[in-house]
Amino acid sequence: MKNSILKKIILPIFFVIITIGSVGYAVYQSNVKMNDSSKWINHTEQVINLSENTLTLVKDMESGVRGFMIIKDSEYLEPMIFAKKVVYKNIADLKELTKDKISQNIFLDSLEVYIKKRIAFLDMVVAMRNSVGMATILSSISVSEGKNQSNQIRFYVSKIQAKEYELLRERKLINEKSVTLFNWFLGGMFLLMTIVSSLFLIIYYRNLLQTHDKIIQAAELTIINNELKISEAKYLKLNDDLEQIVVERTAKLESSNKELESFSYSVSHDLRAPIRAINGYTKILEEDYGNKLDEDGVTVLASIITNSKKMGHLIDDLLAFSKLGRKAISGSEINMQEMVTTLCDETAKDNPDRLIEFTIHPLTSIYGDTSLINQVWINLIGNAVKYSKYKPKTIIEIGCYQKDDQTVYFIKDNGAGFDMKYYNKLFGVFQRLHGQDEFEGTGIGLAIVHKVVTKHNGIVWAESVVNEGASFYFSLPNAKIILPEFTS
Repeated sequence: MKNSILKKIILPIFFVIITIGSVGYAVYQSNVKMNDSSKWINHTEQVINLSENTLTLVKDMESGVRGFMIIKDSEYLEPMIFAKKVVYKNIADLKELTKDKISQNIFLDSLEVYIKKRIAFLDMVVAMRNSVGMATILSSISVSEGKNQSNQIRFYVSKIQAKEYELLRERKLINEKSVTLFNWFLGGMFLLMTIVSSLFLIIYYRNLLQTHDKIIQAAELTIINNELKISEAKYLKLNDDLEQIVVERTAKLESSNKELESFSYSVSHDLRAPIRAINGYTKILEEDYGNKLDEDGVTVLASIITNSKKMGHLIDDLLAFSKLGRKAISGSEINMQEMVTTLCDETAKDNPDRLIEFTIHPLTSIYGDTSLINQVWINLIGNAVKYSKYKPKTIIEIGCYQKDDQTVYFIKDNGAGFDMKYYNKLFGVFQRLHGQDEFEGTGIGLAIVHKVVTKHNGIVWAESVVNEGASFYFSLPNAKIILPEFTS
């Protein structure tokens, strides 16, 4: 009888041991995958930051040479001297980090070629500026060549970063799937353990009534149950530790974003005072000494005035973008039809010399922050009007349609459009797809649109053909949602 009872007990115990071992192995594998994922995420961020630093070094060289061209002060060449020492090391580090990715190596080889060309071009300009006047330089060098080099450098940096962002998304998705599968597996194991334990108790008490060994069996069952509880507590603690790690990393990421946003706001705010000073002094110089300057002096002074104004606009836009990230949003029902109609009427009045035709289809009301959604429409309508200014007649169509549980709004124009191969730059801060001499602007408007729509749990995208106009879309949830605190 006793041997029969032991046989009935051994099988559930063996099964529990196998289950506990499986759960332990699953926890171990999950931690290994999470550590591996974290390593690759850090690797990707390192490549992105290093490529961005390389682009910044090139910009520093260009800015230094521009300053030297205007002022002919060797101090302006210090950024170029420093950058030339560092930029090739950055390229070498990037190649080492991406040596297992053929496409990235191809982009880096091309980037290195154009950086060498750009440095050679800038060295030539500096040498010429030391020996001849700026007017002679401008007449003898190819400005388009330098511009093409800069564009190619930016193009290959954006390609490298786009590939890394794609890898980052893939790795995060794999990690999320692994965590989900682990949670399902863990829940199934605990359920199975509960069922097995229950069956074991039933068998135990049935045999307890039939045998004189019931006291011994009860003690054995108590020991087993205690071991199960200890095991369960251990794995619950492991799960709690895992959740705590996720919470801590999320908090660190949010803290980093807030610090970056605060830094951008502070830098932009502090830059406004010197820009105002530059504007004031150049105005005094123009008024009091303009007639005493030669042609080169007048050209340089005009360049200072123009560029300081551009810098002022850039700083104002950056401040606006930073304030947008710090603003807490509120929700209310928005009459889209009334809002868009009012903005179109105001736009037509502000452009009396333009022939603008607005076609506004019925627009569904939505729930969101009125002032922020109003800014989205201001930026999109303003862009449609701006990039259609060379057309004899500007045609703008605005409407919406339903998709799943969201309302999709759109605005289409017949303007200059853009090349879709540069689409990944469209919603970035200070990213422009047209030259400043073609269309004015600072490259902040679409970044604000993207940020506002994203924080309303929507998405924004665009379609275009060069010289055939552009179409912009953004979606907002139909349900009344609780909008989160509006932070980066």
